[in-house]
Amino acid sequence: MTDNDGSLVSPVPPLPTARALAVGVASVAIVMLPLDLLDPHPRKPRLRRDEDLISQICTSIKARGFDCGRPLTVRQRGNRYEILDGDDRADAARLAALTEVPCMVRNVDDQEAFMLLRVL
Repeated sequence: MTDNDGSLVSPVPPLPTARALAVGVASVAIVMLPLDLLDPHPRKPRLRRDEDLISQICTSIKARGFDCGRPLTVRQRGNRYEILDGDDRADAARLAALTEVPCMVRNVDDQEAFMLLRVL
């Protein structure tokens, strides 16, 4: 599949409950996803949960809304999504009583997902 300019586009179809904002190029799409469909990655090297940081992000979200310029990075796993980057922002969004957040959906295998956990 190609875009109008001839570049390759491979949209990642969101679940029916996801509200698409835009379709990215290659193996990336940005969609609004319900927070209740997002799970932390089981191998995320998160040493501890930073409650102060989460509280600061929550305050910012309540004052300015969620920064759509910094979507969470996720991958689809069955009927749910696994967070590769943005755990603190997801926790803060829940604390701010949001129901959905912008997410960049990456189409990656387990090895690529683990590498993203290390660099993001």
